[in-house]
Amino acid sequence: MSALPLSELAARAQRARPMLKAVAQPPKRASFMAFTIFCVLAGVLGMVGVLFVTTHIQVQSRDLKDLQTQATMLRNENSQLEAQLQRLRAPEALAAQASQLGMRANPNAAYIDLESGTIIGDPKPVTGKELTTDLYRIDSSPQGPPLLVPRTDGN
Repeated sequence: MSALPLSELAARAQRARPMLKAVAQPPKRASFMAFTIFCVLAGVLGMVGVLFVTTHIQVQSRDLKDLQTQATMLRNENSQLEAQLQRLRAPEALAAQASQLGMRANPNAAYIDLESGTIIGDPKPVTGKELTTDLYRIDSSPQGPPLLVPRTDGN
């Protein structure tokens, strides 16, 4: 036991104990219903977003397929034009076009030596009657330009 009187012990206990105060009520927590509504809205928005992205990808896929088809058609057309250009550049095509313009082959061709400036051969003007028969005939096919084709019928 202590030698202190009881009243003194009670006074010390009152000084050591803090004063109690009223505490404010804790804030209300969000209800479970608000959380559920948020989750449902997030799910719906996610599904709408996925639907939009999927639709957009399908449209782009169709556009890509159309562009690939167009590119293939353009490549084919380019190949046909290249083949036509090669036919037009061929010596036979140039000879056929020259023949249509009234030009005739010169059997007495002469050449100029560019280094010395001398003429090699005996140049003579062409009258158009040098060859008794045409060695070539003009073949006008519907697929391409007219071409000179070697005669095989002897005329």
